[in-house]
Amino acid sequence: MRYITMPELCKTRREGKEGDHYLEKDEVLKLVQWKMLHGKFRPTLIKLVSSNDEAIVKAKTVEGFATADVLKALDALAKLSGIGPATASLLLSVNDPDNVPFFSDELFRFVHLEQGKDGQVEGWDRKIAYNKKEYAQMYARCSELRKKINEGEDNPISMIDLEKHAYVTNAKRAEGEPVKSTEGESKSTRGTKRARKEASPQSKGQQEDTAAEDEKDGSTRPKRKVKSSK
Repeated sequence: MRYITMPELCKTRREGKEGDHYLEKDEVLKLVQWKMLHGKFRPTLIKLVSSNDEAIVKAKTVEGFATADVLKALDALAKLSGIGPATASLLLSVNDPDNVPFFSDELFRFVHLEQGKDGQVEGWDRKIAYNKKEYAQMYARCSELRKKINEGEDNPISMIDLEKHAYVTNAKRAEGEPVKSTEGESKSTRGTKRARKEASPQSKGQQEDTAAEDEKDGSTRPKRKVKSSK
């Protein structure tokens, strides 16, 4: 749904007679439920998102999807009740998976990895505030990394490819395999090609959440261990 159905639906609407690309309220709820199934379940969050008027949900997604500036588009969607920066980025990502990254734990930490003094890669335990500033940082780093990897390539990778690759890399790290910093990754032989196959939509188990939503529903986000998908 998140990787095929919703993106294709947005594309169909964009190419239709009306030309507007948007999401209906029930479609937004399905994406929020997907997100919660792969993170912490919050019944209060569903209630908050459900409280949005259907017409307003459609209007705000039309506005967000039509906004070229990703951060301004994020602001438009975040005006909806229960929608924080991470969920807003998820909605933007299903509309434009090639160019808009989803604010997932794995991707954020992956693009912030650094080579420590002892030669070990550091950053997988980095704390995340889940705010607009951090998303802007992640977006900039994703764009830079993507540009480096795609240089001189006939089959360029997308933002969703980076997301999948970050997930696969973290899963392998959890199993004890060594990983590279993003600097080393950009010099490697395009590991994201393998990630496209290994991180299929059916096997993907994203573990992410938003502090903005924590503030809205008053919950506290516990630390979670990331398990690899088999």
